[in-house]
Amino acid sequence: MSSKEDEIKKNLQAERLKQEALGREIEQMRLEEEKRKTAALLDEQLPKSQPVEEVTRFNLQPTGIESDDWKKIVEDFKKKYPNSPVENNVLIFPTKDDAIVFFTAQASQEPPRKFLASELDQNGKPTGFNVFSCGDGTLYQGTLNEIEEQLKTELKDNPDDPNLKQGLATITRLLNPAKGFRETLMQAKDSEGADLKDGHQADHGSVSPQRSKS
Repeated sequence: MSSKEDEIKKNLQAERLKQEALGREIEQMRLEEEKRKTAALLDEQLPKSQPVEEVTRFNLQPTGIESDDWKKIVEDFKKKYPNSPVENNVLIFPTKDDAIVFFTAQASQEPPRKFLASELDQNGKPTGFNVFSCGDGTLYQGTLNEIEEQLKTELKDNPDDPNLKQGLATITRLLNPAKGFRETLMQAKDSEGADLKDGHQADHGSVSPQRSKS
């Protein structure tokens, strides 16, 4: 075999190796492109995670001492947060600090407004944190037990404050509904007994009209 034939053979072999390498490179690029398309398709099909709603909710709770203060609080809330809906007495604030500032202002109104509002989590369940105003101009914060202790402390310094007395009775009743119900019954019975006693005394103390002798 001549040297010319050897050279041609070598060139052909080199060309074949070159084509094989090029083929492998193209196949690798094709596989990578398919992987990319598959990943993009899966990403489109997966549900997009919803952003966490970073707001604070407070539910105004009935206590029996508020009169029309609820309505005034909701009106002020709508003025301050016109784009925030109010449903079932639930007020939605941008942050917890905003809620505290708002309720502090409500508690210090003239006259002070009475209310109890409970913080709710994202699922609408109470977190245990509350804000309470009994009408003495102060906003009490914390769990009901903590608020009860705060009121007791304030009552020691102001034993004749009717708002503190009523506020403490309200929180105690909420903490122990059965006790509050019994106390209400006892008060009703005492009141009824006092009325009967007053009526009995009135009967004995009255003077029967005397007939004139003919």
